[in-house]
Amino acid sequence: MEPTIWCRVRVLGPGGAAVHAFAVAGHSRPDIAAVAAVASAALHARRIVGRVVLSDVSPEMAELRDLVRLPVEVERQPERREERLELEQVQEETQLGDPPIHDLDDL
Repeated sequence: MEPTIWCRVRVLGPGGAAVHAFAVAGHSRPDIAAVAAVASAALHARRIVGRVVLSDVSPEMAELRDLVRLPVEVERQPERREERLELEQVQEETQLGDPPIHDLDDL
C-alpha cells in the first residue's frame, strides 16, 4: 500500500528561493513524528532567516498543525469551484464578438 501524503513542505531561504523540499507521509493518520518533521523544518528555516510553506495539507495534518501551533505558512489551494469560475470569467472576457476598446470612442 502506498503511503498517504499528509503535506508537502518547502523551506524558503531569505530571498524566497526553495532551499529544501520534502513530503511528509505515512500509512495511517499523521502523528507526532509528522509534526516533528515540520517543526524541524521550521527551526531550520528560522536559523537561515527563511520560512516554511506547506501545501497539499490533509485535514488531519491541518488539525495537528493548529493544535500545536506550528509557525508555518500554508499555501492556499484553489477549490475546484474557484478554478471553474476563473475559467468562465476568462471565457466571458474574451468573446470574439466584442469590439476592441479603441472602437468604442463613438459611443
